[in-house]
Amino acid sequence: MSKLSKSDQTREKILTVGWNLFQKKGFEQSSMRDIAQTAGVATGAAYYYFKRKEDLVLELYKRVQAECEKQTEQVIAKTKSFEKRFYDVIQLNLKQLSPYRKLMLVLAENSMNFKNSVSPFSVENKKIRTSAIGNVNKIIQGSNIKVHSSLLNILPTILWLYEMAIVLLWTYDSSTHQKKTQQFLKLSLKLICILLKISLLPIPGKKGILQMVQSITSMATDIIQRSYKKP
Repeated sequence: MSKLSKSDQTREKILTVGWNLFQKKGFEQSSMRDIAQTAGVATGAAYYYFKRKEDLVLELYKRVQAECEKQTEQVIAKTKSFEKRFYDVIQLNLKQLSPYRKLMLVLAENSMNFKNSVSPFSVENKKIRTSAIGNVNKIIQGSNIKVHSSLLNILPTILWLYEMAIVLLWTYDSSTHQKKTQQFLKLSLKLICILLKISLLPIPGKKGILQMVQSITSMATDIIQRSYKKP
């Protein structure tokens, strides 16, 4: 493994110090000046690497997503079971976020403010969000999942939203080792798999239900996109 250059070492130090400071002091209460002083670098140097403190959070998201994608390849190579694949990938994601759980708790307050760049739904996070949805699609492809054709295009987005809900629940879960989240994940994922199978059955009113799911997903996407636009 190649040794990091002095510049890269400084950048990594600023990142590590920033993430730790956000967890100890709070995101809103921490400034780039605080991060620079704690890291032992000039404030100007900190701004050279990161224009604002939000960029440190975005870098964390990028790294977690990149690692998740790499490990997803290993997961899907082991099994065709969609339930097993998705469960394992979510567990990997939670494990990667575990060292930053306090930070995630602070950032969760801004998660529904789509104009805030640290929100998973912000325009700044669009590339990461698209990659994450694409990663869910990889889990679906080649698995044993069977679902109505009308859901195929929107299923990755729906499942990504579900994954975000699990992460949010895990963030706020005060039970030991977040056992309540783990229980909910197992039960809810089984229910999702059952519902997907039901979508293939010729049951009364199924067409209307599928159309409703499509409409809700479309509305949610539209709301996020509209939130980017200035009034």
